[in-house]
This record gives sequence, structure tokens and C-alpha cells, in this order.
Amino acid sequence: MGFPNGYVDTHCQATFCCVLIVPSPTHASVEFYRKYYLATSEFADLGGDRKRYLEKNVRGYQAVEAVIKTLVSEHKQQTHVLTMEGLNPRFYFRKNANIISVGDWFGPARYWDLYAEVTEGEGCLSYLTRLDISAVISQTPPGRRPWWDRFYAKLRTRLRECNYIEYRCGEQKIAIFLKSDIKPHASLQRVP
Repeated sequence: MGFPNGYVDTHCQATFCCVLIVPSPTHASVEFYRKYYLATSEFADLGGDRKRYLEKNVRGYQAVEAVIKTLVSEHKQQTHVLTMEGLNPRFYFRKNANIISVGDWFGPARYWDLYAEVTEGEGCLSYLTRLDISAVISQTPPGRRPWWDRFYAKLRTRLRECNYIEYRCGEQKIAIFLKSDIKPHASLQRVP
């Protein structure tokens, strides 16, 4: 018994059309899955330990953990933490300690306002006071962006003038500035 006339032709045409519709893997999709499975296998290699994975792969995670421990031990959860651009773990503050992280391009804690106060004003105390900021977390200059190097040097000076003390934790390229009335967690080392 054979197929009725036209069945094979219609079936072949439908298969051919489906092959045209379903895209072949592009370089971007292959790269996405390569990175995804690389991260997944790295997580498995660490025994599924979420904290160790985050410490290793999320820039600023250790600093965030140290600031959370500091502010919780000092009962300062009702204040804010300014996280500078380029640091990703902002949501950990809210999730782990109900601390609000600020710093953005368009909201009330605009980086441009801070930039203007630091570079053109006589300090940044009004910015810090207006937002009730107890801690600032920032990347130290990598030496590849001259404008950031200049801004960071001024920001560091202005924060010190506003009685913020600079600390480091396990991540040496992340600076933590705490108000002088806050006792740091033991994992933080003061920068002279």
C-alpha cells in the first residue's frame, strides 16, 4: 500500500518550510549557551555552594556582605548604602538585611548630582545627608579610565572630609567608606 498522490510532496514541502523557519544556531546563541553551561558547571564544581560561587564571580559581593554585617551589628538598617556604577550586587542589601541601596542615573540618587558636588562644589555632604547614606561602596580606579581616576581621587578626598573612613575587605579593588560613628565588622581593614 502506498501513499496517496501528493502526500509525499506535501509532507516534503512542510518539512522544508519548517527547516527554513527554525533558525540554525548563530554565533551569539552558541556563545550564550557556552557561557551558561560554563557557569553552571563552575557552580557544580564548587559543590553547589552559592556563597562561594558569588564570592568568586560577582564583583563587590564580599564588600556587600561586610557592609551588611557592619550595619546590622550597629542597628543601622534604616539608612542607605550608595553603590557606585559598575557594582552589581545591589539587591543583596534588600534581600539579606532590608537595607536600601541607592545610586542610579535617573532617580533621586543620580550619579550626576554626586559628580557635580564632588567636582564643582565644596564637598558632597549635602548629597550624603539628603539620602542618609551610611556607607559608600566603590571600585578603585583600574588606571584605564582617566576621568574615573580623577573623579575617584576627588570623591575619596571629599568622603574623608565628610568623616567617612575607608576600608577594604577580601576584594582589594573595592573601597568601602563608612561613617566615622559606625564600628566596622572584623572582616574590614582600615586604609590609612
